[in-house]
Amino acid sequence: MKKLYLILTLLILSINPIFANNFTTSMRPNPITIEPAEEFIVNVNVANMSGIVAIEGNFSYDSTKLQLVQSEFTYNGFDVAIGSRLVVNFKTPRSGSFTAAQIRFRPRAGFSVGQSTTISFTGVSGSNGTTDFSGTNSSTTITMVPAKSGNNFLSSLTLSSGTLDFSKAVNSYVVDVENNVSNITIGGSVEDNKASVTGFGTFPLSIYENNFNVVVTAENGSRRTYTINVRRKDEQGNPVFISGSTNISNIILSACTLNFSNEVDEYECSVRNDVNQTSLNVQTSDATQRIEAASQINLLEGLNTIEVRVIAENNDVRTIIIKITRRSDIFFVSPSDALVSLGNMSINTLGLDLQAQELVPASLINEALRLDKTLLIRKGTTSILIQPTQQMSSDVFIDFKTFTTQDLARFNFALGQFVGLNSALPTGLKGSWMIDESLKGYELNIYAIDNPNTPLRLASQDGIIEVSDLTQALFITPASMTSSSTLPWLWIGVSGGVGLFVGILISLIFRRK
Repeated sequence: MKKLYLILTLLILSINPIFANNFTTSMRPNPITIEPAEEFIVNVNVANMSGIVAIEGNFSYDSTKLQLVQSEFTYNGFDVAIGSRLVVNFKTPRSGSFTAAQIRFRPRAGFSVGQSTTISFTGVSGSNGTTDFSGTNSSTTITMVPAKSGNNFLSSLTLSSGTLDFSKAVNSYVVDVENNVSNITIGGSVEDNKASVTGFGTFPLSIYENNFNVVVTAENGSRRTYTINVRRKDEQGNPVFISGSTNISNIILSACTLNFSNEVDEYECSVRNDVNQTSLNVQTSDATQRIEAASQINLLEGLNTIEVRVIAENNDVRTIIIKITRRSDIFFVSPSDALVSLGNMSINTLGLDLQAQELVPASLINEALRLDKTLLIRKGTTSILIQPTQQMSSDVFIDFKTFTTQDLARFNFALGQFVGLNSALPTGLKGSWMIDESLKGYELNIYAIDNPNTPLRLASQDGIIEVSDLTQALFITPASMTSSSTLPWLWIGVSGGVGLFVGILISLIFRRK
């Protein structure tokens, strides 16, 4: 008989799998209360795992009350499949306690307030790949409760001072109080007695702005904030600060640079004659300031007075005077800047500074002709004034140089200045000489050289020369002594020496007699 019992036992064991090392499952939260249309998540937790690679079991819920939002997904590295059974496959063996799945539901329309339903996980088993394990069943109960109130309105809002026109849908208020009000009490009531409120009480007031928040929290946790700015007036009755500052950050002119300082209210600068306008940028230091001044100013020749009015928020006015003198003297520019300067200037003559081997642009000569302007061309210490008389087709090269000792000896002239002209200088171009420092104060004789092997011929005595196509150079000498430069003293020395010699000779003659 005992042998028969042993045989039956072995047969039963050979038919059914062997389960070992039980693990537990649980569902959290448990229980769950939800409101209509509120989605919720159920966590399926396992504990006491040891090298397990999969778990599964029957998964059941009332589909007339609940809708499964996710039916197949991956959670925390686990592949999860949900239908009538819940199957979790682990990518690597897991041990210990952890959440194996998160399952999201939403209530259906048939799930009414006051009803409950259950989600169950039963017949649970697990495997480590070779051995099966048994797990405990778990479940959670879901109960539908009425929706919590979302009413977060105040029904009233009161202040101990000032006037507040309250409306529950208006969330922001500004209230002015007199200077002698040093504190204020804020009170009121909520529209829903299930709501809570913070921000009521008595508070001190500073001069000008004082911001307070009254926060109403509804039963469902939603919040509404009412902001109140209580403005306590200053002694002058102003509820906000009124700036009286007329200090500014800077004044920027495009024509010249000012050494700006808020301690200075009058500035002076000068510009060349070709600067005929300037932009004006007054940079304020206070957003409440107003500036009264033109942003673009045309500059007339001579003195130009610009007035800048800085008006503070409290209407205090500061007047700043800027005096810009547009000079009328001749100024010198490079050939690259000359064309623009020629069109802007009001004076008759533009100075042109030439470097070695530099050409006078034909476009500049043609523009000077069109505008009836003259060009004072300077290279080093030598200058010549050109009055164009015809259009030029090519740029002009003017060869400036000083007359040498050999030139003086050859032509037997007193000390002077010599300028060579190349053939590019056209017939009919008129020029008059500008006297440099060594010749200032002298009347001039101007001579033309038509042939280097012939004496000079007198071209003019009034400073205006007609240049023919044969003229190769010009030469200037002093015609009379009218100043105390070195050249007249040379003439005095020579004349005095001759007179002394003649006087001694006459004295000797008379002594012999």
